[in-house]
Amino acid sequence: DTQEGDGGTRCYVEGDEVKVVVVKIKDGRIADWKGQVRDWALNSSTHGLVNGT
Repeated sequence: DTQEGDGGTRCYVEGDEVKVVVVKIKDGRIADWKGQVRDWALNSSTHGLVNGT
């Protein structure tokens, strides 16, 4: 039932109940409840694995 070129949208979800947003993340900042802040950045020279590590 999936038509070529639909990006697989009919493979998993039909209707408007679910929205998916995909963004590329290059860096970030994490702060804990004690106020400690850590900045991080992905190394662009290496390719990540499927699970993002």
